[in-house]
Amino acid sequence: MKLHERFSTLSPIYSGGLTNHLPMVITALRLLGVEDSKIEVISEEYVEHKNIVDLSNSGIDNDSFSDEYIRLTNFFLSEIKYKSVETVLTTMLNKNKYALNSGLFHGLIRIAYGYMENDDLLIAQALAYFELIKQDLKLEGIPVEDIYQSFEKLVEVRKELDVNDKSFGEKMEAVQKNKTIQENLFYPIDLVKHKEVAVEFFVKYFNKTEDFFILHVITGYHALHILSQFFDNEEEVFQNFFMQSQIVMLGNGHDNHEEYTEKRNFKELNKQTSTLRDAHDIKLFLSLCYFYERYEIEELKIAANLIFTT
Repeated sequence: MKLHERFSTLSPIYSGGLTNHLPMVITALRLLGVEDSKIEVISEEYVEHKNIVDLSNSGIDNDSFSDEYIRLTNFFLSEIKYKSVETVLTTMLNKNKYALNSGLFHGLIRIAYGYMENDDLLIAQALAYFELIKQDLKLEGIPVEDIYQSFEKLVEVRKELDVNDKSFGEKMEAVQKNKTIQENLFYPIDLVKHKEVAVEFFVKYFNKTEDFFILHVITGYHALHILSQFFDNEEEVFQNFFMQSQIVMLGNGHDNHEEYTEKRNFKELNKQTSTLRDAHDIKLFLSLCYFYERYEIEELKIAANLIFTT
């Protein structure tokens, strides 16, 4: 898409480390059927509002992060050219299978969006970004039948942690290092055979809380679906992703439990997609559409309606 080419030299981050979502927003809007002219307007507004640096601007001295991002992008472009996209993704994803939650899953999500766009440059840039932010998190857990009961136990432990005035990173560290939480992490039985079980689980908790971090779990799980073919041991990867997701879902205290029931259908909601401006809302709506096409879980409709009512 020409818009991708136009904005291809932008930094992958802004404001000191926040993710530049524009490449993903453009792809999501295109896949949702929004007209190119409207995508262009939304894109220009996004860049101006976020004040994202253009790395090709000769009047700006790049920092070490930007220089390494450019170098890695060129490296992965060369690898793709000589080895194929599939070979490079297989190597990189298996090598970093315990780092999928890095940057709130943004690295994984960017790779998936580049792959959905079938664009070598977007994939190379996504791999470069992932390489710069990746951090392994290998967790141990047990298979359980009742994932809701198991998670509610963790929620109760989380409520006892005195971290409400801490940053999200500090909350994550406290949750991750808590011995009781460590000893009670879990995953659904036969997760790969029943991927929809995790979809319903994530979305039900999002509908209860409208939690910003659970939103990232949902979009991250979508990305994992897109890229699952490249993992040698899919079951192991999905299990670890599910446990990483529990850590993220415990970032906040699950205190607001409002009841929502509105279920306008996706076709009706999709007519309003061009009115969305928040990058996270746009990506979440695409993920919900993707999952509903496959699993027809009613809670997905509630989540989609929440995007257009808040």
